[in-house]
This record gives sequence, structure tokens and C-alpha cells, in this order.
Amino acid sequence: MALFNQSRTFVQRMQVGRSITRTLTTARTWLGQWQEKHVNTQQTNGVRRIRLNHVKTRNSLSLEMMHAILQCLTTDSEDLSLRSIVITAESGTIFSAGHNLKELISSYGEEHHRAIFDTCGQLMKAISECPVPVIAAVDGLATAAGCQLVAACDIVVGTERSSFSTPGVNFGIFCSTPGIPLIRNVPKKVAAHMLFTGLPISAVEAYQAGLNKKLIKLRMLLIKRADQLFNLENNLSKNNWKWILIRLIRSELKLW
Repeated sequence: MALFNQSRTFVQRMQVGRSITRTLTTARTWLGQWQEKHVNTQQTNGVRRIRLNHVKTRNSLSLEMMHAILQCLTTDSEDLSLRSIVITAESGTIFSAGHNLKELISSYGEEHHRAIFDTCGQLMKAISECPVPVIAAVDGLATAAGCQLVAACDIVVGTERSSFSTPGVNFGIFCSTPGIPLIRNVPKKVAAHMLFTGLPISAVEAYQAGLNKKLIKLRMLLIKRADQLFNLENNLSKNNWKWILIRLIRSELKLW
């Protein structure tokens, strides 16, 4: 909760529209029954939280998981009361283990494999085209496509036990698609180290490289109702210039 609330403070000064409260029950109407086992979704005060919740597969980005995240990202995304989206995971040692490798074995067939990577591309595109900031709140390891998901977000905050890796080289493959958002967010030498060695970088290293915007101490996770620490006034503009600004920023980043 502390991690989520810390993420929320980044956007409370730059959003538009009124705050609304939606219960978890209401949020669940966005998802099909088969998707609820992969994510939990809640929207409060204009902040939508998408929580990866499939511990059995270490929150791997299976086809179903990606469809669930994609639907949560795009549903009512143009609603003026929506001010930000936070992607997080159930507290643990893993944020996301990347693609579910069991879905990539030959028995699934080429069509299924193509659907996986096409959906992954759609997910990353949905993040970049989302009209509100998308924030990754990371507590644990984000690896392979999980690291790609994090790097694709506008802002990243994480705990001190977070780490990030692109380990494809360890399996005889190259993490080409995760490398694209990664190299846009960290210095070339850092990206090369991650991609060529497969070794992870720590939360501190990610912070120093610019991937992680904010480090949060683990002990803060134990503080109940940590949102009371962030008692910011709602001084948000009600003009639509914000949508123009965020798209200009994203366009500049893509050109870079």
C-alpha cells in the first residue's frame, strides 16, 4: 500500500478532472471471469490500480494475463475523472517473470506464439498511448518481458529489494523486444550490460541509471494506512492541456 501511495503522489500535481471513488466490485465488471484470476483492479480518487495476482506463475505475462492488463488499461481510459494508472503486483519477491515459457513450446504452434508477441506489442502500445500517466510500482524482480512492461511505463517507483533483468542470453536467445524500451530509459552502457550478460541490476543501480524514479524502504511497507503520509492538497488544473503535454513528452522520448 505504501508503494502504491508513493506512486500516486507523482500524479496528484499534474492531472485534471474530478476525483471519484469506485469500489473493487465495480472495477471487476471490467474483467471477464477468466481474467479475474490474473489481476485485481481498483479505482479510487481517480487512480486506477492494476495488481498482477498470479503467484503460481510468478505473475508471468501469459496470453491471458496480457489480455487482462490490456483490458484494464483501455477500459474508460478517456474518462476525465481518471488521473493515473498504477501497475503493481502482490507483495512478494517477484513483480513479473516475463513471458510464460510454457506457452512458447513448439506444441502450442506458431499461431499461438504469434498471438503472444502480437498481444505483448499491443500492451506496450496501449501504455504509450494511454491519455494518463502509467506508473509501475515494483516490489521484487521484474525480468524479461516483465522488465519490458516496467520500462514501457511513464514512471517507475520501487522498493529497495526490487531488481531488473533481461536474461534471454542465458537461454541462448536475445531479449530484443525488452531491449527497446530499456535502452530508451537507461544509458547505453547499462542496457548493454543487462542485455549482453543477462545479469540483473539492483534497485539502487536502476535508480542511478534513471529507470527507477523513487526508492522506498522496505520498512515503509509495514506501516498501516501509509497514505496518511501523503496529505497533498488537490491543486490540479481543470484544463485539458495535460493530455497535450503528456503526448508531446512521449513523442520526444520516442524520437530520442
